[in-house]
This record gives sequence, C-alpha cells and structure tokens, in this order.
Amino acid sequence: MTHPSLHLLGAVPGVFPPDLSGLRALSGRGDGVAQWLTYLGEPWLCLPVFVLGMVLFKAWQRIPIARVIGGGLVLLVVVQGLKFGIDRPRPGAVLDEVASLPGGELKARAMPSGHTATGAYVFGVFGLALWRQRRSGAAALVGLGLPLIVGWSRIAIGAHWPTDVLAGLTLGFLLAIAALGRASMHTEQTETSD
Repeated sequence: MTHPSLHLLGAVPGVFPPDLSGLRALSGRGDGVAQWLTYLGEPWLCLPVFVLGMVLFKAWQRIPIARVIGGGLVLLVVVQGLKFGIDRPRPGAVLDEVASLPGGELKARAMPSGHTATGAYVFGVFGLALWRQRRSGAAALVGLGLPLIVGWSRIAIGAHWPTDVLAGLTLGFLLAIAALGRASMHTEQTETSD
C-alpha cells in the first residue's frame, strides 16, 4: 500500500492533504452509529421516507413529481459518469489504517459519494418543499441536516474522502434546487392560468 515513512510524515502519494487530515479526524468515529446513519443515503430507504413525508405533509401538491423523478435520474447518471470518469480510489484502497473500517473494504470508485448525493437530493427536495409550504425549522433540519449526517457517516466508516462527500452534497443540493426551481415556476404558471 503506502510506504511507512510517508505515514510518519503524514503524506500519502496521490491524496489531497486536506482529504487525508479530514479522513483521519473523522474515520472510525461514531461507535457503530455511523454504520446505521449511512443507510439514510440508500435509495431503498430514503425514497420511501421521501414519499411518506411528501404525502404526510401534503408537500407533493406543489411539486410536479415527474420533474423531481427526472432530477433523480439526472443525478444517477451524473454521479455514475463522474465516478467512471474520475476513477478515484476509495480510502481503504489507499490506506491500511482505513481498510478495517466497515466502509474500508469498498474498493470501487469514490468520487463523488453516491450516498451523500442521493441524501442531499432526496432530503433537499423534501426540505425545500416543506420550507415553501410551512417555513419551519424542521424543513431546514431535514433538507440540510440529514444529508450532512449521511456525509459524515460515509467518512466515519471509511467509505469516502471528505471531498467525495463535498462533491456529493454539492451535486445533490444543486439538482434539488434546480428541480424545485423549475417546479416552482411550473406551479406558479399553473396557478395563474386557473
């Protein structure tokens, strides 16, 4: 893997130094909690939670669902395209110290974090929709807080570098804003034409 003298110096070839510092500061933290919280970025969990929340809060009434689904599909294509194009190794493939963590065994492409991007998009759309409807702190907590927790968990379990998470958050949030921005314009046009 890496030469021991590089570890003494704190350097790892091909690794952005702030990524290394951030990973070392956050990985292995959370005593197993991070393993559970990382599931919030799994589509099989966050999508049903999203649908349930949209129905319970009647937030779906102001959002053209097709646009939100379309944004999710765009996110999937962009994330996979970037992973393939960048071809960045995960921490466990580069650092022995991370290989024993729950996410350290992952060797597939790392950049951007798909879990974090999914969480940022799904919970971002829900949080923005709820914010527009109720202007509540709970909306901000859901829209911003849950994706940040997912991002932290991905670093804590050793599955991603901090910049992978930052890229996932950025992609997810930008697409959520774009989907709802377009959805908002569509809704306003529909309401004024009625």
